[in-house]
Formats: sequence, structure tokens, C-alpha cells
Amino acid sequence: MPITPVHMGPALAAKVVAPRYFSFLVFGITQVAIDAEAAFYLVTDDPPYHRFLHTYLGATLVALLAVVIGRPLLGYAFGLWNRLVRAERGSLFRVEPRVPLIAAISGALIGGYSHVLLDSFLYRDMYPMIPLSYSKTTLNALSTLEVYAVCIALGLLGGVAIVAEWLFRRFR
Repeated sequence: MPITPVHMGPALAAKVVAPRYFSFLVFGITQVAIDAEAAFYLVTDDPPYHRFLHTYLGATLVALLAVVIGRPLLGYAFGLWNRLVRAERGSLFRVEPRVPLIAAISGALIGGYSHVLLDSFLYRDMYPMIPLSYSKTTLNALSTLEVYAVCIALGLLGGVAIVAEWLFRRFR
């Protein structure tokens, strides 16, 4: 998918299903890191564009790095945000400065594996099971339109649910 945004739809749905156990931002960090590989090869016009990071092994390594590096960086950024906006406990603008380990791990792993899975439906230059197999069993199993529609629908459902929950808590 063209550099990540559509991939974020399933993340909104996952955040609704397990808000405490899923980090939307670690998911996003993983998505961007994986797509950075394709972007680099696309900009340098050096096909194939989807290489090692677009395999399940590569996505696993990116996920591990996203947890080890992204989790503390997000914790620092959230703490800085709270200080900058002077957000006290109970404030609408306050964010929890600590990303729970389980949330970071689930966000990173779901982010990495879903990225590879979704892209494997679309791109001929992907071999997601390397080094175990050069099989492309998912290629064209769903059309580009179907993959995008699923991602966008999950994003809309997740977004509506998040707004509805916020409104419910605000006006009860």
C-alpha cells in the first residue's frame, strides 16, 4: 500500500477491541519502518521494492526494534507533551506517559505481520515467507480494492467506536 496510511485502519479497530493491550503508535512506528524500505527502493528506482522487511522474518525484527526503541521514545514524548500542555490528571489533553510492555509488543507484532499479510495480496515482488519458501500463495487472493475496502472499513468502524466511547464518557 502506498506508504502506510491505509494500514492504520485495522489498528483503529484493534485499539477499540483491546485499548489497554494495544499501542496504536507502536503499530504505526512498525508500519512506517517497514514501508521505509519500499520507499527507499522506489525513490532510488531499484526494484524489487519489497525486500527483506516485507517478509515475516523482517517484520519480526522491525517489531522487536519498535518495542525496544519506540516504547521508551514514546514514553519520553508523552511525558514531554504533558509538561508542554500542562496537562494534569483528568485533563482532556493528558496522555499516559508510559506505554505498557504488552501494548507495545502487541502493537509491534500485529503491525508487522498485518503489514506483510496485506501487502502480500498486492505486490508481485514480495516473498513473505523467505527464507522458508518462495511461495506467493496470497497474491491476488483479494483484489487491491478489496484490501483497501477492508482496511478503510475497519478504520471507519474503529474511529466511530472511539468517538462514540469518548462522547459517552463525556456526557454521562
